[in-house]
Amino acid sequence: MNANEVLMPGETLGLMGGGQLGRMFAQAAATMGYHVAVLEPGKACPAGEVSREQIETKYDDVAGLAALAGRVKAVTTEFENVPAPSLVYLEKAGLRVCPPSAAVAVTQDRNVEKHFVSEVAGVPVAPHAAVRSEADVDALDASLLPGILKTARLGYDGKGQARVATIEDVRKAFRDFGGVDCVLEKRLSLKLEVSVIVARNSHGETATFPVSENFPPASTRIRPPAPAAMPPRSPRRSTTSASSASSSSSLKTARSSSTSLLPVRTTPATPRSTRASRASTNSRSARWPAFRSAPRSNTPTP
Repeated sequence: MNANEVLMPGETLGLMGGGQLGRMFAQAAATMGYHVAVLEPGKACPAGEVSREQIETKYDDVAGLAALAGRVKAVTTEFENVPAPSLVYLEKAGLRVCPPSAAVAVTQDRNVEKHFVSEVAGVPVAPHAAVRSEADVDALDASLLPGILKTARLGYDGKGQARVATIEDVRKAFRDFGGVDCVLEKRLSLKLEVSVIVARNSHGETATFPVSENFPPASTRIRPPAPAAMPPRSPRRSTTSASSASSSSSLKTARSSSTSLLPVRTTPATPRSTRASRASTNSRSARWPAFRSAPRSNTPTP
């Protein structure tokens, strides 16, 4: 569809992923008069319960993607680990995909994401190094320690992360993660952690929500206050960084987020250190109170 075409109420929007965020998307869409078709492999998923239809199949199932493409004109993703090639398929089928496959591909790999944010968008990031082999472990700069070793892909809700203080700690964690691509980030002294949500439309116009303060040691699902208690110039710096990331030429995305870190106090790393997760969905698929905004049907694909 044309990027400037307006979808009127009554149209059906496509949603890749059926977790809690997808549920909120579907409920918001219903209040505006839109229907939602969800593609999600899980049965009775949160988003599917409040959508007109759920296509129950894997995210990379061609028949399922074709079925979705035949029902909608525009598609979005519920979380960042939907396979980027699936979004490419939908784009080639003529659908408007927001955020586009190129943006999702960047967010799926922490090494690629850090390169994009620092080198393309020009936003400073914490000192880090890619760790893709034990040779990379041996070559690490000791100044990056103590740090946090993270899997480059599929870490979710704190999984796939380990605190490390020595090179041998890094080696052990890398092996515990199964030797998958990782990134080592230097631990920094922080005063607070804040997030910015920025929306960007097809005309390149952006808008930001108030800067909000995060409290990651307490819970990954606590609603942060907004606006955050920050020095006078810090909110502007944070929103400028977020807008810069979303407006960079290679990321023509409709939505983005940015986290800004201000130095002072050490923020503890995630306490869990487990083998690399295969896209943990614990918080995505947690049960919510039943609510249905539109009739729906499960449509298994061949």
